[in-house]
Amino acid sequence: MSEPTELHYAVLTCLVAGLVGVIGVLLAARRLQVGRHDIPYAAIGLGALAVRWLVAGGLALLPDESTLRGTDEQSFLILAEPLSDGAPLGDWIEAGRDESMAVLIALPELLLGGSPAVLGLRMVTAGLAVVGLLLAVAAVQDLTGPRAAWVAAAFLIIDPGHVFFSTVLGKEVFLLFAEGVFLFAAVRWWREGSALWIGGMLGGAAVATIIRPYAGAALLVVAWVIVFHVSFRDRDRHARRRLVLVILIGVAGLGLAQAALPRALARVQQLQNTQTTDTSNLRLEPVDFSTPGAVAANLPGRVGDYLLQPYPWQTDNNSQKAAVIGTILTWAAGLFLVAAIVVRGRGVFARAGPLFYVLMVTTLVYALTTGNAGTGFRHRVHLTLVIALLVGVAATTLGRRRRASLRVA
Repeated sequence: MSEPTELHYAVLTCLVAGLVGVIGVLLAARRLQVGRHDIPYAAIGLGALAVRWLVAGGLALLPDESTLRGTDEQSFLILAEPLSDGAPLGDWIEAGRDESMAVLIALPELLLGGSPAVLGLRMVTAGLAVVGLLLAVAAVQDLTGPRAAWVAAAFLIIDPGHVFFSTVLGKEVFLLFAEGVFLFAAVRWWREGSALWIGGMLGGAAVATIIRPYAGAALLVVAWVIVFHVSFRDRDRHARRRLVLVILIGVAGLGLAQAALPRALARVQQLQNTQTTDTSNLRLEPVDFSTPGAVAANLPGRVGDYLLQPYPWQTDNNSQKAAVIGTILTWAAGLFLVAAIVVRGRGVFARAGPLFYVLMVTTLVYALTTGNAGTGFRHRVHLTLVIALLVGVAATTLGRRRRASLRVA
């Protein structure tokens, strides 16, 4: 009797988790639909959710599922197991301090009932990632219009990296949600200048900080730059007062950053040493990031490694070979974006200022912390999210130029 009971329970938890995911996506779509009638957010959200569920279900049928999903997920599941079995509060606090992902996995497992809920967890995380996707699409629609939003949505719905990491029980899915919140708030601030959206940016950065501190710190830097840009751009009295405050905050932040710099560089160097000295076939060449001068000298080369490696011929197993598909798609999107900037750079920059700030800082931060091209696969999904939005902006800008030239002709 135990096997049917476990099967029925697994089905029940998946149904509940699926309902939670659908409701979350529909609520987000309903809110985003207000004032944006040219894009069917509910249809986009449910379509993206269905793609991710189908992929998760297909992977669950494969004998090497755990290998395909990588070792990080297995580590988080192992750390979460004693917590979900009823660990005392002190263990939960310690785990939250050392590895917040274990807590995020253990909480729903404790409520839903252990290992049968893993597929259900994947269904919920897919919903969370899709909500972030919808927020990002809404951001690009507010920035440029519905045509750009359609392009970005089509790209992200099928992007292999976004699809895959939406159902991996790891840090990326929570960061994809946090980045969606941040991008939406950043664009609203860029357009409206309302202090409410500064809070939205800080909220997205706070979630990212909990999950991956250096990713959150990067978003905080971007938030400051965007607030400074808008305050400098606007010429009214309130903007001038705000600019003074922003400059003071920036000076204070520089002081804190200078004090924390030795510790931060030591942490970055530790990440590099750990990744570049393991036995992986995708480890990168060791680099020195121990001093500001070393960072200035070696970071450009590591940016190239982060953007380009691994090359297709370097892959060794099925997981790495599958990830190359997403890498090639990102390369193609990046080449299109570069071409669009060459042809119509001023128009693209004028329409997508906040996105370029996020792109630049994200690239630098993840290049600093990537010492293994396998890790680069995971980190690059966050870069691809922003590139997809910029591709939408670039495609729209080029389309407007073409239509204008046809009218003149």
